[in-house]
Amino acid sequence: MYRKRYGVCPVLLCCIVFLTSCNLTNVAVNENETATVVETFDVVSKDSTSQQYTTSEEASSKTNSKAESSSDKSDSSTKTTTDSDISKSSSNTTANSDTSESSSETTTDSDTEETATDSDEEQTDIISLLYCIEDKEILYENNIYTETAPASLTKLLTASAALKHMSADYVITIGSEQELVNYGSSLCYIGVGQQLKLYDLISGMLMCSGNDAAYSTAAAVARYVYPDREMTDTESIEVFCGMMNDFAKEIGMLHSNFTTPDGWDDEGQYTTAEDLIKLTEYALSVPEIKEIVGTYQRSVVFESGENITWTNTNYLIDPYSEYFCENAVGMKTGTTERAGCCLIGAFSSNEKTYISVVLGCGTTEERYLNTLKLTELVVGS
Repeated sequence: MYRKRYGVCPVLLCCIVFLTSCNLTNVAVNENETATVVETFDVVSKDSTSQQYTTSEEASSKTNSKAESSSDKSDSSTKTTTDSDISKSSSNTTANSDTSESSSETTTDSDTEETATDSDEEQTDIISLLYCIEDKEILYENNIYTETAPASLTKLLTASAALKHMSADYVITIGSEQELVNYGSSLCYIGVGQQLKLYDLISGMLMCSGNDAAYSTAAAVARYVYPDREMTDTESIEVFCGMMNDFAKEIGMLHSNFTTPDGWDDEGQYTTAEDLIKLTEYALSVPEIKEIVGTYQRSVVFESGENITWTNTNYLIDPYSEYFCENAVGMKTGTTERAGCCLIGAFSSNEKTYISVVLGCGTTEERYLNTLKLTELVVGS
């Protein structure tokens, strides 16, 4: 009678109820675990390591399970290590930049990421200076006594030392010293056997930042000054670098040393912003250099008959550039891995000449924006 009325065994019914209750409990725990993992992931992707551990501990208290707590902490630790590795990799990544000025103008995705993640603390490493020639006064300075690689700013010294010893009209034949020019260099595209006046070589060196012109200038001047001394190409460059250093001391550059005529990165080569002011002020006093650095574009006919057109790498004097400044009268760009993106600018305002120095920037854009900010302090005032 009992079976016919209810159709099921009471013992079986109790078992079904018990098992159903257990399954519901397991579902609730699993849902809680899923929520914990998602919450931890969100925090790891957005917040710091300490917040990750806080979230893990909260998740552990919610589940009240030693096994779950251990698992959550393990997950959090794993995520923290991964995040730390990414951060470490990012902070150690340095955008490689050749001495080539043309290649340095291209901003890669990596450059953009590094610029976007630069902190205010890192920005303070940029060396900058603003100086008035007439008043002999430094108007702004930051890290100006810090030693740094000079990059192609070196070429202002190369040109100055060359013109001290040789006439601008002297004709130079390009020789085998071209083999010493480093691969990846910025070039003005001169060739062995071609003949140019020193003025034209300096034009290619300062306008196009031609390392090829710097080496031929150095070798020619060294042999011109010491005609009775037989020198290999390497020896002639070493002799000229000695002349560069002597000349640098003459004009008051007491915290600099130069080992190449083009500014290619070298362990023993360094300068300071303070010394670069002295170099720039001297260079602007040399008519040939002042004319060349203030020229945006120039067509040249070599003494040997070839012709070429050179365009200045300095966007401050490029009328088609977004960084064009009508008060700019020239100067020099420089880019190497150790020096960063550098720029010396010269400006004229209210019958006074100002020199700006910006060194160690992460991108080409940075060096121009920092330079223009400096000029805003005086231009039009």
